[in-house]
Amino acid sequence: PRVRRVSRLGNFIRSNLRLPTLAGNTTTRSRGPGCEKMRRSTSPPAAPILYTRHELLQGGIVGELPAWGQLLGEARFHTYMSEAGEDTHRAIELYQWSTALAGAFVPQLAHFEVLTRNSLNSALRVWNSRQPGYLNVFDWALDDQTAPRLYSLIGKDLGRARVWARQQASDREVGHPRRNAAITHDDVLAQLTMGTWVKLLGAGAKQDAAAKQTSEDIWVEHLHVAFPNAGSVNIADPGRRRSLGARYARIAKLRNRISHHEHLLHVDVRRRVNDLLSVLGEINPDLPAWVMEGSRIRQVNSQDPRKTR
Repeated sequence: PRVRRVSRLGNFIRSNLRLPTLAGNTTTRSRGPGCEKMRRSTSPPAAPILYTRHELLQGGIVGELPAWGQLLGEARFHTYMSEAGEDTHRAIELYQWSTALAGAFVPQLAHFEVLTRNSLNSALRVWNSRQPGYLNVFDWALDDQTAPRLYSLIGKDLGRARVWARQQASDREVGHPRRNAAITHDDVLAQLTMGTWVKLLGAGAKQDAAAKQTSEDIWVEHLHVAFPNAGSVNIADPGRRRSLGARYARIAKLRNRISHHEHLLHVDVRRRVNDLLSVLGEINPDLPAWVMEGSRIRQVNSQDPRKTR
């Protein structure tokens, strides 16, 4: 029989759950160092108890589950309880698995964001330096150095990124060589979110027709060189940009879910990994293997409690 591994969170929750006494099935607990013993009466065993969300999180048991009922919160745990068919122990397993999967994705998402950002930046530096009135102006992220068409797409993003970069400079510790230093192009670049690149690739959800046309024009003119490994497809093909933009947007959405600690119960892991690796492969064919080296994504995904029962 399969041995269920119980994590620390599961142990903590179970140790705080005191089951109510039921007729014909009296349960008590006695704790000793490193172990827990169960003593039952000789009465015939009752059926397993499955608590509903209302009973666990709004009923009298809520006081017995401080970490679960009060700190995890009903709204958050609602999804796991529904997915687990109101089985509380299975819901705990799903919560722990989803959190582990999120953690497994973090290294690959970090590589993806940095690599795509730097490749796009390199292309934009060249494009910006060729625009009328901005010849040889490479630092497009700084004040008054962004060509008008690019600013029309991401001007608000740049404004926020500059504010955050200045704040970061002022927050550096006393004695830091760059405390209160003037911000650089790279300082601002590091503050841009993945949503900025989604817009540049024409996949922004709120972009109007004019913005999408501008992003397509910048792509055709030079941004396409950020993804030079086009295979047999025309490297500057607008259709290729739309495909890249859609894949990039899906990865950005996944990254945001993980950053905000949202569940991954309905994420198609295989397809999202394929999105991530295919985008990186269009930058450099060696990147997918390097990025996935040591990855735990597939291993953790295979441990989905819904697949092992």
